[in-house]
Amino acid sequence: MIGMIGYPNVGKSSTINMIFKNKKVSVSSTPGKTKHLQTVNGSKFTLLDCPGLVFPKHSKLTLLFMGVINSEQIYDLMSFEKDVLSVIGIPNIIKAYNLDETKLKNNDILDLVEKYKGVNRSRCLKMIITDFALGQKNFSD
Repeated sequence: MIGMIGYPNVGKSSTINMIFKNKKVSVSSTPGKTKHLQTVNGSKFTLLDCPGLVFPKHSKLTLLFMGVINSEQIYDLMSFEKDVLSVIGIPNIIKAYNLDETKLKNNDILDLVEKYKGVNRSRCLKMIITDFALGQKNFSD
């Protein structure tokens, strides 16, 4: 028996499906899809798909950026606003979302994203975190 163990959302279930060359277990880009141990029997071995493990040594912010925890699961997400914007950087957000920098008022980037995307501040922050964690936008200089 071989166990697939690791952080949430790192591809444990996808790896099992690739080994068997067809869908044996369900996968999702949302952390926490695997809720219980799943056993997949092969002709010469058995694979055990485990739910992701989160180790307490990392901060909640680090886990968000790694995509290990989903921003939807954080009830106080707006308390991370300053840290998220500091780590990613306002110029990088402007570039990633192709925003008009001249419309930025009081350095309030979420207000600008809110106007461009038509969603509230909380949704804007979730979108930025998700895009950063999944590499869906280029946030580098």
